[in-house]
Amino acid sequence: MRPLAWGRKARIDSVGGYASREWIAGWLDRNQVGGPKYFGTTAFANGSMVKFVRTSLPELVKEIGKEELDRLIDTLAEWAKLDAPPPKEEVDEDTLLLFEDFTCTDCHSVYGKGGGSGPDLTGYGSRQWTIDILSDPAHKRFYGNRNDGMPSYYAFPKEPEKNLLTREELELLADWLRRSVTTRGQ
Repeated sequence: MRPLAWGRKARIDSVGGYASREWIAGWLDRNQVGGPKYFGTTAFANGSMVKFVRTSLPELVKEIGKEELDRLIDTLAEWAKLDAPPPKEEVDEDTLLLFEDFTCTDCHSVYGKGGGSGPDLTGYGSRQWTIDILSDPAHKRFYGNRNDGMPSYYAFPKEPEKNLLTREELELLADWLRRSVTTRGQ
């Protein structure tokens, strides 16, 4: 087992509201994205996502409109309420185009389109997405070798003794994180 060593001032209370509409709106807010609730305690504090939100996103919002950004935020927040990502054929094409319009797909994959250095956003915040990223944030679907110290809690499903958590503990953690978007476990 690997030790849990973040080395910075990461705090569990900074995950309050994870994947809620307010959380996502803050993540896309130039004044919050580099703060402790988002990237501020990680190596990504001065990375491309923070720079994008602070410089390029405001320009895109001027061009595309605040209403469209709100639609993008609403889409991500709705996905977070689900157990698993909705099938692609159930996602409106205009909604998928929002990810292109706001250049998300320059760095993130969404239903296999785009990609690059950022985590796959397909089904962001859904129960399955949250379980998957907690299982192994260093998986190529998420941060790959750029993972910044977030432990892989369940990277070895076929060798459970190597994992930091059992599958049940992992699911409880995912449900606890998602408590702001679902009533699961209450």
